[in-house]
Amino acid sequence: EIMATTNKYPEKEIYAQDWRGGSPPFTLKQLSQDCVYFLNFLPLPVFDNKLVVIKFWATWCKKCHETIELFNELQNKFKEEVVIISVSNEPVAKVKEWLSSSKTEISHYIAVEGEAKLSDLVGIQGVPNCMIVGKDGIVQWQGVPNPKDKNDPFNEDLIRSLLHPSPSSQKTEQAKLIPVTEDLIFSAQPSEAQLSKLNLIGVKSVLNLRQPSESGFLQGEEECVKKTSSYALIPVDHINDMKENLVDEILSKIDQLPKPCLVHCNVGLTACASVLMKVAKETGANRADILDW
Repeated sequence: EIMATTNKYPEKEIYAQDWRGGSPPFTLKQLSQDCVYFLNFLPLPVFDNKLVVIKFWATWCKKCHETIELFNELQNKFKEEVVIISVSNEPVAKVKEWLSSSKTEISHYIAVEGEAKLSDLVGIQGVPNCMIVGKDGIVQWQGVPNPKDKNDPFNEDLIRSLLHPSPSSQKTEQAKLIPVTEDLIFSAQPSEAQLSKLNLIGVKSVLNLRQPSESGFLQGEEECVKKTSSYALIPVDHINDMKENLVDEILSKIDQLPKPCLVHCNVGLTACASVLMKVAKETGANRADILDW
């Protein structure tokens, strides 16, 4: 059951499962198709190359109402770069009734959950609650917005810093390259610096499983890799989209590429699955063997 959050807003309590630093439990494509129904604006939002702010709220929640003005201001100020959606898990009729009777003008998207219960996917335990998904598809912030608190971290400065991070604040972390066998390695998205030095650690080829239209796709990757190693791209929308013919194509391409081969995607899950399927096919490994790896 989703309840109102407490009067205090502790910095480390987010009243939800913590997705920060990784991909959210949905794709932005799912967000507009399966997860929510938009009630107040057409056309539907375009998420490409946008910062996406999702607020979980309820019509009965006074603290949620207190955030409306701030969310309106942010949407108006950053309308070319940010999409803000307030999502309720209440019936459509109840939210529509609230919209029609509200004296406050709403300038951001109001929505209700679809068949895929977004609040359940995110693990929401209290409202108001907020998740910010960056242009790279990674969850950049989660927490409880409280505009009455002058020290609240959810504000215009937060949005601006996520849209235009300073060089000193940008991530310097390198993707961890995980060897499964002597010939096969998987990882999340390597940095350009890592890709340019793969030959120094003996990697002879790279298989990229990311969609070129995906936020955070490294446009110069092919050119960077081809200076020292072989390169191939097989776009995969989501690990759930890996049907038999696509799996066969990936495994065949791994066969063709020089070894050792690095297989990567955005956060590593699809790449890991591909490498393990390849090893299982070659060795006749069972499920227990794969779990041991």
